[in-house]
Amino acid sequence: MKRNVVIMALLALVVATVVIACCPADGLPSLPSGYVWYHNDDFGCSVGHPEGWVMLMETDDAVTIGDVGNKTYVAIGIDSVSSNTTLEAYAIESRNSAVAAGATILSEGPIVVNNRAGYELVLTLSNEDIKVTQRAAIFVAETTAYFVVCTANEDDYNTFKDTFDTIINSTIIE
Repeated sequence: MKRNVVIMALLALVVATVVIACCPADGLPSLPSGYVWYHNDDFGCSVGHPEGWVMLMETDDAVTIGDVGNKTYVAIGIDSVSSNTTLEAYAIESRNSAVAAGATILSEGPIVVNNRAGYELVLTLSNEDIKVTQRAAIFVAETTAYFVVCTANEDDYNTFKDTFDTIINSTIIE
């Protein structure tokens, strides 16, 4: 009997450890070491980012978090859409807006992040002073479009590709 109690106590400890490691107190899944969550109740979403990044801008519909020294950023935002707006329609509109602004599309296509269908655009933008590469993930849920846009100088984009993968793949829309 005493042996069963000890086994049950050990089993409970193992289960508790797995639950704590998998789902922190805030209910979000664990991130890789060196990453922290940004959560916005108003937006209804959470995104992981490197823990050294800081809040650079915050408005009613977007935030920008980044590493100014490395000139790498993530913008997280929302846009109100009609209830019949599809992901495909919003993705085409976003693509066309980017091209109209002078972007060159490098790749695009459907993605799935945390069981939510999305659309990804990778593009370059340039002006006289700077040339950047952006990776944008777009999602539509009910009457809200969500975007997560990772940006780096074009020459540095590949250096931060894994970081951007982690950021986009951590996106949770409630």
